[in-house]
Amino acid sequence: MLVAQLTMDEIFTCTKKFKQGVFSSVQKELDQFSLFIYNATVKQLVDVPGHEYFSYLGEKTQQEAASRAQVDNAAKVDAKNKVLSVRQQGEALKEKAKVKAEAKVAEVEAAKAVAIRDAELQMEVKTKNVLCQTDKLKVEQLSKSTVHYDTQVGSRIEHANTLFYRWQKAADTTLYKEMKAAVR
Repeated sequence: MLVAQLTMDEIFTCTKKFKQGVFSSVQKELDQFSLFIYNATVKQLVDVPGHEYFSYLGEKTQQEAASRAQVDNAAKVDAKNKVLSVRQQGEALKEKAKVKAEAKVAEVEAAKAVAIRDAELQMEVKTKNVLCQTDKLKVEQLSKSTVHYDTQVGSRIEHANTLFYRWQKAADTTLYKEMKAAVR
């Protein structure tokens, strides 16, 4: 009854399933007598001389297994190649990102270097302007001081000349009077 439910391919290729089905069917019958199967062997189906159906199925199964193994191996190789390809793409993307980041850092550093040089130049210009203004103020102050000094000294010299002139006049007058008195 169990064999009637299976095809020949299923009987040949699913031997474990067939064996299990036979054991459970027989065990059902033995259960009514309280008997239990501890061990049983189901013989492999073999061809009758002149009919090589099972041999043919065995070869077919082996070829299918070999074909599946080749497909599995090809799938494994393909999967490994895909993994390697993805890794290489990931490495390439990582390297590209690294180069972009380094380029941005270089751009930022260059911009900062330009800004620093610009600030240095502006500082030099401001320093030179301050020095020029300082020199200009020194010249102005020196001029004012010289004029003030010249004015002060000039007025003192004038005053001294005036005093000298007065004293000289007074001395001349005294000398003249004394000479007149001596001549008399």
